[in-house]
Amino acid sequence: MQYTKVSLAGSLLVLGSMLGACAGTPPPPPPKKVDKPVAKAEPADPFLAAGQRFADGDWAGALSAYDSILAKDPKSPAARFNRAVTLERLGRTAEARASYEAVLADTPDHEESVLNLGALLRAEGKAKEATQLYTKYLKANPWKSRVLNNLAVLHREAKQYDKAIESVRTLLMRDQGNVDAYKNLALIYFDQGKHKLAQTILGNALQMAEKAKVKDPDIHVNLGLTHLALGKKEAALASFKDAASIDPGHIIANYNIGAIALEHRDYALAERSFGVAIKKFGDEFEANASLGYSLQGLQRYDEAIRQLTKAHELNPKDEQVLLQTIVIYQAMNKVDEALSWAKKYLDMKNLSCTDEDYTGFCGRYNGIKLMKQMASQPAPVEEKKPKNDGSVELFTGTDEEAAAAEGGDAAPPTEGNPESTPETAPEGAPPSDPSTGGGAAPEAQ
Repeated sequence: MQYTKVSLAGSLLVLGSMLGACAGTPPPPPPKKVDKPVAKAEPADPFLAAGQRFADGDWAGALSAYDSILAKDPKSPAARFNRAVTLERLGRTAEARASYEAVLADTPDHEESVLNLGALLRAEGKAKEATQLYTKYLKANPWKSRVLNNLAVLHREAKQYDKAIESVRTLLMRDQGNVDAYKNLALIYFDQGKHKLAQTILGNALQMAEKAKVKDPDIHVNLGLTHLALGKKEAALASFKDAASIDPGHIIANYNIGAIALEHRDYALAERSFGVAIKKFGDEFEANASLGYSLQGLQRYDEAIRQLTKAHELNPKDEQVLLQTIVIYQAMNKVDEALSWAKKYLDMKNLSCTDEDYTGFCGRYNGIKLMKQMASQPAPVEEKKPKNDGSVELFTGTDEEAAAAEGGDAAPPTEGNPESTPETAPEGAPPSDPSTGGGAAPEAQ
């Protein structure tokens, strides 16, 4: 969506003029020599100093600077507005709201305060109050495009689509090339399920932006969403990538790129994209789970476990996260951890498994238990093979196999012991051919 919020207001600088000497006048006398030169500093613009602190992220310093300005000029609209913006950055929203209201009490036409106060009310879930604020302001200033756009957003979110369209059309009567108005109009139709119409309007918005040489990632993101709604995932991915090429840190673009890439098992692209999105959605389940699955696909198991563990903490009832965590621990051969998570799954599903049950999840659970048993048993002693000097092949088969290898009949059992065999092969029998004999291959000495 397109919703306007204003940052710091600029200060008004008044520059004094300098008078030059008239032509033809004699030059002034040379200056008198002084022991120490004195440099007279020009007074610094307090707005510039405060703005620099704000730009550096020194919110406390900026607030102190604006307080100093207001101590000399308590009614300065710019200083009061900028102080309110700084309070928002400090998270002191109640004070910021009071500051915006104070500005408007003295200067009702201060548009920046109207926009920011409305945005703050909307963020606090007070959409009705924000709508009343904008409506009141527009009665005295009916053609303010930014306020009309914000009012259209509020109407759309309240599903008052006719009022939202009316606000946009009022704007376009005066400003037919307003790209934000077309973006909002497209979203109004999108929310009503009119995806092809939304796509057409966004196409027009994109053409206008290109004509104005403006690169707007939000148009591409919204186009991508319409493509998704129409079942065109490849076109959607291309639009989201276009948005990310304009703004590599665009959260919504990267989130959607990650979702499509994960579905296509492009784990490297998914991991990169969700890595950007997680900066915004770090406390949301879907983002953490999706990043965890991407890392699992890349076999970066330790990182995957961390993300999926956080996802599980955010939503302990999600089965897929539990199952995939078990799979990862098995792949890492961490049997105890796999068993622990498997028991969590059994408890959540209210299941129990017998030792003989090898179907469904019980099969996996018993398989993990078997892995644990095998890991606790000593390794079997490797059977040593007979050795010789390498000159002939040793035969370890039965008499029948030896006779078959030599082309003759098996030697008869020795009388009185039917299982005994001759101590030597028949006289004159050649050694077995290594390529055809049934004995063990000679070992190198």
